[in-house]
Amino acid sequence: MRKQLPSLIVGIILVITLGLYMVGFTVRTTEVAIIKTFGKATEQDVVREPGFRWKWPSPIQQVVKYDNRIRVFNDTFEETTTGDKKNLIVTAFVGWRIAKPLRFLEANKSEKEIREELRGLVRHHKTAVIGEYNFSNFVSADPEELRFDEIEQGIRELVNAEAKAKYGVEVVALGIRKLMLPRNITNDVFERMRKTREKFAKRYRSEGEAEADQIVAEAASARDQIIAFAKRQAEAIRAEGDRRAAESLAMFKEDEWFANFLRTLDFLVATLDKNTTVFLDSAPFDMFQKGPLESKLNVPAPERLQAGTTSGDATP
Repeated sequence: MRKQLPSLIVGIILVITLGLYMVGFTVRTTEVAIIKTFGKATEQDVVREPGFRWKWPSPIQQVVKYDNRIRVFNDTFEETTTGDKKNLIVTAFVGWRIAKPLRFLEANKSEKEIREELRGLVRHHKTAVIGEYNFSNFVSADPEELRFDEIEQGIRELVNAEAKAKYGVEVVALGIRKLMLPRNITNDVFERMRKTREKFAKRYRSEGEAEADQIVAEAASARDQIIAFAKRQAEAIRAEGDRRAAESLAMFKEDEWFANFLRTLDFLVATLDKNTTVFLDSAPFDMFQKGPLESKLNVPAPERLQAGTTSGDATP
């Protein structure tokens, strides 16, 4: 009996596991489940919350599970005509998921078949929506003319409404993945873009020239003001100089010899502050040999001293 105990325990575990499998099921976080009773189900039989659930064993109840994550596929390349009769090659990407599991079950289509159905819906509504817009809403040098967001939203709303009603799937994302131009209109597009850029360049050049003229005018006005102010200052300084010169001239007239002596000193200071070659026997440098009084008056020093003594200016 003891030798059969392990086999008995394993058998009991298998029976319990099989029983749980028949009367229970688990829903993952990425899944949605439908419990069918005798092959039928209602909206109340849809299980969206993850976890363990009980059910009646088959064939009374059966469980169908679907992956609830978003699937993505790309639309095929197709030439489409715009509202102004220009051809475009537009491809889109689509992101979809199961929004109504019961309707998806009733459609009785595989995931591959649903993808092909959605691709047909995208192709149909894409052609209709693009036909309502002009070529400049897709290709333009002016950002204000572009309508990509509006076009993508219009296609997504139409595809989503029909897909949800027919197959129970929701189109959560749809956008233009690639936009190409047929060869026969590429040159026209480039020419139009070139003219647009030339128009922008002309406008910017005109604005720059106008701003340059304004800057030149302001500079000329400032220059005239500065020159006028400088002239007024110069006239005031000149008048002050004339006044002081007149005062100095009046003082110099009282003693012309002393005035000439001061001017000679100023000249010597201005001349001898650099490396200069001088001739001491020429005026005014001869004062270094003769002395300032003799060089200016050309009178011998003893005679001046004698004249000063006889006049009573000498100190006893």
